[in-house]
Amino acid sequence: MDVTTPSGVFDDGYPSGGNYWSHYTGVDVKSGPSQDSPGSDSIVDMPFIIYDDPDDIKDIKDSYPFIAPVGSVDVGTLGGTDYGVDFVTNSTAVSAFLFDPSADPPYISFEVEGEEGTAGFCRVKIPKAVLSAGDTEWVVEVNGQPVDYTVSSDAENTYLYFTYHHSIQEVKIIGKETQFTPPPPPPPPDTPPSPVTLNPPSEITETSMKLSWTESVDTDFKSYVVYQSNAGGSLGAPIYALTTKSATSYTVTDLTADTTYYFTVRVYDTGDLYADSNQVSGKTLAAPAPATVESCDSAGTTKNTFNLGEDVYVKGGGYAPSTEYVVYIVADADWMDGMAIPANVAWKYITTDSTGNLPRDAVWPNPLSAGKYDIIVDVNKNDVYDEAVDALDDFDVKTAGFFVIPEYWLGTVLGLTGCFAALGAYYMSKRGRIYHPSYQ
Repeated sequence: MDVTTPSGVFDDGYPSGGNYWSHYTGVDVKSGPSQDSPGSDSIVDMPFIIYDDPDDIKDIKDSYPFIAPVGSVDVGTLGGTDYGVDFVTNSTAVSAFLFDPSADPPYISFEVEGEEGTAGFCRVKIPKAVLSAGDTEWVVEVNGQPVDYTVSSDAENTYLYFTYHHSIQEVKIIGKETQFTPPPPPPPPDTPPSPVTLNPPSEITETSMKLSWTESVDTDFKSYVVYQSNAGGSLGAPIYALTTKSATSYTVTDLTADTTYYFTVRVYDTGDLYADSNQVSGKTLAAPAPATVESCDSAGTTKNTFNLGEDVYVKGGGYAPSTEYVVYIVADADWMDGMAIPANVAWKYITTDSTGNLPRDAVWPNPLSAGKYDIIVDVNKNDVYDEAVDALDDFDVKTAGFFVIPEYWLGTVLGLTGCFAALGAYYMSKRGRIYHPSYQ
């Protein structure tokens, strides 16, 4: 109100309007700043004179009095300014107000109620920061059905006027834009996460296999935990945890060869709720047979005793195909894992065939030193005896791999055996003659 100007006023101009005066009655069939345009706008067509100055010096009036009471609903605060939506209506109640800035397009809605069957009207003042649209772009619906409306506006607000028949009516006003930020989404429900899908194991070796699974789809992901079991249907024990959502694989190590294992991936959310994947199984590869080597003759027949000058051949299997290895012949030794390979009396590079066998080959041609000998293949070529890796022939004949003996020694032993046999026969015959009764 401004009573300091020549004319005191109780309104905010058109189309904002003035006040509702309960004792002032009038009609509303016109609209516009001069209230001379056809159509209602919820403003009484004639000003309300509060004080008529007889000298016409300072009349006090409301030029745009409302024809019905004014109501308001708070919408929210934006940039430090509070905003609300105002209603001028002859309905007896306005309720269930809703402003949805996250909808596409955004809208406001509310319910109006009045005496059944009577005519109702409503003028809604909407701040443009709350909801805006072009004059012809608004949509006003009553109980889901579009209705006609009139629109006016000023710098900050839009004014929509429409009519309806009373009962309980749901009004929805749809705009195009809003400056309000949609409210944050509600927190996720307190439900377990979705399980991931575990794929069959891959890259299987004698001691390891690789697991992979689908990425969690939950926004509140916390971790994956890998479980290992020796029995199907049993969860087993946790063996590893991953806290990166995109980390969807893990290689399990330190497994036993030729053994079946069962795996499950449990996914946890930030509320420590969890869900288990499907269970998968995988069997590690069987450990390869250890590489072997032994002495033989030129035909490949195993042989453990050789004469001086008789070529010593070797044979074996269980090696990598088409690979060169070095074969040593050394004096018989007490072998221990990790010991250095002793000095050799003979050695040779031999290349395996396509199946990993050592072709028979003369490693020690024409041996000239009698004694006990062992054969070793340094599989990993480190000059050290590795019990689980290297091939060794050292226990075929009285703890040695093979013997080399002088040829005359064998003949001497046979000759002496014959002499002792003859002497024994003669001695027994002499005893027979002395004591036999026919010679007395």
